[in-house]
Amino acid sequence: APTSGFAGQIVLMVGVNADKTVSGISVVTHAETPGLGAVAAADSAKGDAFRSQFAGGDEFTVGGNVDAISGATITSKAVTQGVNAALALVATMDKEG
Repeated sequence: APTSGFAGQIVLMVGVNADKTVSGISVVTHAETPGLGAVAAADSAKGDAFRSQFAGGDEFTVGGNVDAISGATITSKAVTQGVNAALALVATMDKEG
């Protein structure tokens, strides 16, 4: 699920459970700013905490049920948009049968 971040395209891998909730996400590629937007992909406490917000949910909004990465609101919104797009695609595929 590619989406546009602050510095270009962000490619996500989104795991979806049978009940259409997110099992987890991974940032596959990005060009976000080191120390800011790059935190979304980082194997760190901040990165893990950001990505873990999506587990178990089925619709996401920055400022609602997703806390943005400090100093990286555009990246946070891009990741959130990408996760929502992946869920919408899964819902469409399920309806097609």
